[in-house]
Amino acid sequence: LELQIEWRVPVLAATRQQVSFGALLAADWPMEVVGRHLARQVNTLLDDPGSIELMMRDSPPGAAEIVVNAQTARRLGIPDEALRGFKVIDR
Repeated sequence: LELQIEWRVPVLAATRQQVSFGALLAADWPMEVVGRHLARQVNTLLDDPGSIELMMRDSPPGAAEIVVNAQTARRLGIPDEALRGFKVIDR
């Protein structure tokens, strides 16, 4: 994460926890949505083991929440106005 600041290359993370530790942003779903989705996938796989290929391209329903680290954005020269509309963590 230190290199993103030094080289001015943003890091796109997988979870909001990584954003809170300094990554610029992540597309994240609420844990409850992910849990329900994974349960559905397991049940589908248990019913039809041949459906694994379709499940690999599947994602949780609904839109992911974009989480942005405001402090990292500022260090990268991204203005605060560009963060409007996203969930912002200011650490």
